[in-house]
Amino acid sequence: MRIHRIQQILDLRSSFCEPPYPGFSLEEACRRKRLTQTKLVRGPNAWVARGSAKSTEEWVERLVRGSLNKVSAANFDEIVLRLQSNTIFSSDETLNLTVSIIFKKALEEPENSKVYAGVCYKLAQYEVSLKSSACVEKGKKFSKLRNAIVGVAQSEFQGRQNVPSVEGLDAEEAEQRRAAFMRRKLANMTFIGELFMHKVLSHNTMMDIIQVIMQVAEKGGYPTCDDIEFLTELFLTVGQSLDA
Repeated sequence: MRIHRIQQILDLRSSFCEPPYPGFSLEEACRRKRLTQTKLVRGPNAWVARGSAKSTEEWVERLVRGSLNKVSAANFDEIVLRLQSNTIFSSDETLNLTVSIIFKKALEEPENSKVYAGVCYKLAQYEVSLKSSACVEKGKKFSKLRNAIVGVAQSEFQGRQNVPSVEGLDAEEAEQRRAAFMRRKLANMTFIGELFMHKVLSHNTMMDIIQVIMQVAEKGGYPTCDDIEFLTELFLTVGQSLDA
């Protein structure tokens, strides 16, 4: 696999004066970008804590949801300390539930991806420190939570071309469905970038993701306009850290 440094990519800017692919429209790209901007609206079914937990899973759900609803850069250490509970890692069910909640929050609030990726890093560190929970492979400890969060992010990335059907919808409804799809996929790219920045996702995995997007171009074709947006979102998140 050929690896390009960030500076090499930047040096190519003056070499390309033509549109990146046939039919490219800057106005259309800007319009789509505006449509995919996230607007946080509290829904009628938004989660709220009620009463006492009746099971371990319910207790973990309340702990994680409640903590993530309050976490910010200012109280990050305090919230992470609250989340460092052995119960989260006591079973595959509670661990996967935790991963699912974090991932959903990251996709719904891409502007907070940095915080959620930081939570993943701290929880993975904590898991490895637990003698009862840390797994060992080839004599080295690893985190199940880290592997799980990377796995769901990669799975979401692999489904980036599975555009939902708009059959039977009018033009406005079809556009809204597509915009929601793009918001989710772009949010995932932001989260992937933040996972890399927080050393949850490896450099090799990042390069594999970039290679998947660029392999069409290497064969003489053009990446889709969606893939160009995904790659741009990723580079905007990681900046020059990919060269480090």
